[in-house]
Amino acid sequence: MRIHAIAALALLAGCPVKRVTVPTDPSLDAPPIITLTAVPITPTGPGAIGDVEPGKSNVSTTTSVQVSRDSGVQLIGNARNEGGVKTFAISIARHGMPFLKASASQDVDAAGTALNTLTLRNPDGAPNSSIDVKVSDPIEVTATATNFNGQTTTITVTYTPADLQVTLVASPTTIGYQAAGQATLTWSVLYGVPPIKIDLSDNLAPEPVPAIGSATVAPKQTTQYYLGATDQKGTRAATATVTVRQPPPPPSVKLSASPNDGYNCIDTTDTLAWNVSNCGADCHVTLSGHGFGYAQKFQISLPNLPANGSYSTNPADQIDFTVTATSPFGSNSASKSLRIASPSVCPGGSTQPSLAIFYFAVKASSDLVEKCNWLAVWADTEDNAQAAVERAYGSTYTVTSITEDDYNHQLKCP
Repeated sequence: MRIHAIAALALLAGCPVKRVTVPTDPSLDAPPIITLTAVPITPTGPGAIGDVEPGKSNVSTTTSVQVSRDSGVQLIGNARNEGGVKTFAISIARHGMPFLKASASQDVDAAGTALNTLTLRNPDGAPNSSIDVKVSDPIEVTATATNFNGQTTTITVTYTPADLQVTLVASPTTIGYQAAGQATLTWSVLYGVPPIKIDLSDNLAPEPVPAIGSATVAPKQTTQYYLGATDQKGTRAATATVTVRQPPPPPSVKLSASPNDGYNCIDTTDTLAWNVSNCGADCHVTLSGHGFGYAQKFQISLPNLPANGSYSTNPADQIDFTVTATSPFGSNSASKSLRIASPSVCPGGSTQPSLAIFYFAVKASSDLVEKCNWLAVWADTEDNAQAAVERAYGSTYTVTSITEDDYNHQLKCP
């Protein structure tokens, strides 16, 4: 049988025993502070262990402490008071029947001083023995200490037998998008009857897995981790889930043309309409167009568009349009062609409209938006060109006609 004496020695560390003046005024005194220390006694046998509930090896209040079933603890009592401790007694009972006692007392010396601490390590009548108890059933330990002014402290600590206990905790439980990039798994396997086999998922710890440990994980998707332990009495298991938040999807773009899906006779005004979903504050939408044949001079690029909008034009020949939306999470595009129907099916023959380039500055009303865009737009008239730009950008922008020289130099917003 082995005991862990380090915990017992730590009890008095930093708390020197010394003589103190005993106050005669009770208002200057205080009830003693009692600390009960339980030092695990390791049972005999290969791989044997004895556990005391973490954080409760030393207790100073009435409480319950779990201890490995059928293992033992060595109890040490300490009563401390800066005005001196007169008496200190411990009574140990099982099922309400006391079976072991320990006590100590002192008197005030001629100088009016006494020790500030009384410590109990041995049962009454057995000065060479320690206070050892086997925890097969609940053990009730009642400790009472009194100072020289009659002020008393009493605590009762119940040491209860515990079977195999498995704990697995993740912190934080959620990682990923706009959160921590990794989590820490902390586990413990306590109170089991050796030999104990521990299984931990994903090879997070070397074999054999320690009974108490931690590991850092950074899964790419939501993952459940498993900790299992088997002792002579059976298996216990625990799980912990780390949820991984995925970033939003990239923008999704829909683009349509009317009337007739953009297949019309000359002199018909075609309207493109777009809708961009998953388009947040950092999303940028652009409409670009490239003409062919009689419309080969048609080139347009409208940046910083709203997520939902439309653009109208009177094409002289085929024009291919593309709407592109880009966010921090990706980019997507949609394309549509405006085509001219055969003159044989169109009234009035095949007269081509006369197109020209018109220049505009588009000014945002909000300081949070890029202040100015300079545009070159092909259309049959300036009024139609300006109307098309105003429709594309919406009411939160001001569209102003500018000269070709203004467009080429783009010095300032109008």
